[in-house]
Amino acid sequence: MNKFFNLRNKMIFLTIIFMLSIFLLLQYQYNSSTKQTINSAEHSRNTLLLTTILPIIRTNLAFGLVDSNREYLDTIVKNNTDIIKLTLISNDSQVLYIYKAISHNKDRKISNEMTQTISDKETESLLGTIEIQFSNIYFEKILHEHDLFMMKMTIAFSFILLLMLWILQRTFMPMHQLIAKIKIFKPQQDDFQLERTSRHDEIGVIQNAIVDMIERIELYNRELYELNQTLEEKITLRTASLEEEIVKVKEQEKMLIAQSRLAAMGEMMSMIAHQWRQPLATSSLMIANYKITSMLSNKPNDSRDEILDNISDTLLYLSDTIDDFQTYFKPDKQKEFCKISKILERVKSFSKARLDNYGVSLHIECAKDIKVESYCNELVQIIMNLINNSVDAITESKSLKKDIFITCKEDNARSIIEISDTGGGIKDEILEHVFEPYFSTKAQNGTGLGLYMVKMIIDKHIDGDISVKNIEEGAQFAISFSQQDSH
Repeated sequence: MNKFFNLRNKMIFLTIIFMLSIFLLLQYQYNSSTKQTINSAEHSRNTLLLTTILPIIRTNLAFGLVDSNREYLDTIVKNNTDIIKLTLISNDSQVLYIYKAISHNKDRKISNEMTQTISDKETESLLGTIEIQFSNIYFEKILHEHDLFMMKMTIAFSFILLLMLWILQRTFMPMHQLIAKIKIFKPQQDDFQLERTSRHDEIGVIQNAIVDMIERIELYNRELYELNQTLEEKITLRTASLEEEIVKVKEQEKMLIAQSRLAAMGEMMSMIAHQWRQPLATSSLMIANYKITSMLSNKPNDSRDEILDNISDTLLYLSDTIDDFQTYFKPDKQKEFCKISKILERVKSFSKARLDNYGVSLHIECAKDIKVESYCNELVQIIMNLINNSVDAITESKSLKKDIFITCKEDNARSIIEISDTGGGIKDEILEHVFEPYFSTKAQNGTGLGLYMVKMIIDKHIDGDISVKNIEEGAQFAISFSQQDSH
């Protein structure tokens, strides 16, 4: 065999290839995706900023609060140093606010420019236009930091590579000497000349192991026959033991994966709650201020007051929903007696806008005296999730009949809620998988967590059951749980 392919040269060659591969992979990853990811993240951040400030600007424009808009936009500009220019123009082309960065120069190029018209959601009348220009200051900073990082990595890789080559050369020198002694050994003619060594490194271990091996060959031959007699039995017992261990390991891995996913969902819900609470509180405060102002001015109630009351109820429901998600895994939540008819009234109220938008009719048939001991808000979330799935199914199937039916009944001391639709049903081959996590029939638009969360809430909290089957014109979900005496 060619000397080039000995173990030392292979290790040196593989070390060089490994180090270069890591370096080239880092550079390729940066050139192929990191720049695009940075640009995408910066665009998403800018879009989120514009989306966040639009509701407050729209409200101030609707009520003619020009000074409030100026103070708010000054705060936004102050907290976002990458804004080069921000202009707010009214519907009659009057400039209500303009900001130009004083430090703007050629190094701060415009990386993103956004223009958004602002309309009153109630009257759909044009209130104005907002224009924002963002600089590339963050992008250039990241590029500079990456260049410094790659330079440091190049120096570090070079130093480490040289050090490893030197260590490999020093390490394999005693190995070559040991190999030379082993090659001249002839057991049929000469006595074994390789002696034990006092070295404690790998070379010493190998040398002493070779000596022990020669001494034990005859002993192993004598014991070989006896071992062959019991070998099959030992293999069978060992195989069974290994199979049991493998099953246990797989079960532990499944538990760890499930726990990590639940922990990730908990962290995600906490972040969502943190991001949502401030705009919800701000919106509620604005509604309360408006109602107080109307009361002090003795202004008679009109349709806007009713709309604001509905918005306030919806905001309260969202806040309660956030609390429900945050306390989902807490064992100290208290159940309460809920009238299913009241639950369905809330569901119908919250779903009305989406149902009307897609032309779907909701039919409810439920006795008013059916009660269950449960978590009312979670039950609302469950039924709304099933209704939204039905709306999606009806829309995707382009069914001529656009109906959702909800019925509740009592059967053998159990309360049952059935949600049926005319969306064409679910394919038989995937029907049994719809409650599995990350399984979705909505392609890129689905997360696969909706029905999974529904089943978890029903199993863990409501102590009930949920099932699904296909009916004549669509799918039917049935939720059942034990009846409880409220007295």
